[in-house]
Amino acid sequence: MFDGLIAWMQTDEFFNWSKYSGLEAILFAGGCWMWVIVYGFIIHDIRKYKSLEMPTFVAAGNFAWEANFSWFFKSDMGHLAQGAYQAWFLLDIFIWYKLLTLGKVDTQTPWLRDHYKKYVIVLTLIFFGGMYSFCASGMETPIGAYTAYTLNAAISIQYIVNYLRLGRSGQVLYSINAAWLKMIGTAMNTAFMVIHFQGNSYLFFVGVVIFIFDIWYAIVMTRDRMTGKAPSPKQFAAAHGLAVK
Repeated sequence: MFDGLIAWMQTDEFFNWSKYSGLEAILFAGGCWMWVIVYGFIIHDIRKYKSLEMPTFVAAGNFAWEANFSWFFKSDMGHLAQGAYQAWFLLDIFIWYKLLTLGKVDTQTPWLRDHYKKYVIVLTLIFFGGMYSFCASGMETPIGAYTAYTLNAAISIQYIVNYLRLGRSGQVLYSINAAWLKMIGTAMNTAFMVIHFQGNSYLFFVGVVIFIFDIWYAIVMTRDRMTGKAPSPKQFAAAHGLAVK
């Protein structure tokens, strides 16, 4: 049994060893599966604290990207990476659903707040259509690097902006574990990009921008939690009248 499993893991069906190296497998697939754990922490806080840290704009984009690359466009890396994409999508069904009821807190425009659910649905469809057409036109890489990293830059920037506006005041609870794992996972992906797409200035530049904002966010949020500038999970629960253990 185990011999057969090991033999399958050595095939290009499991991971495209013909095109990508073992180091690239560790960096890219490892970083992708790190994000699966990040989603786990986000879902934990949704269920336990009724709080969703992911910003509305990028949560809609995330769900659209995952729908495209889970079912319409397949990575050429094999099941190791494609499985992470599909795990993201399945977990993100719950996150996106909860976005409709918990995400309004980060939207300041009154008209959008009044029509929040419609806003999220339309925004998701726009993201989906834009990404689908970009990929169908042949401008994307086999792993979805351009759309993923453009979206990830928006995620990283909006995370720190939302945290400074909503996290310190205790309106939204942010996870330290998710912050650091998000940074590490994406940094692993960026290292892969630098190795595999040598000379691609765009992916290198965006990867550096993402890392700067990710490490800034993780350090600031951790420091604030340690110094009491931001509420701990227990303090957040007490302030919002939540009975949690």
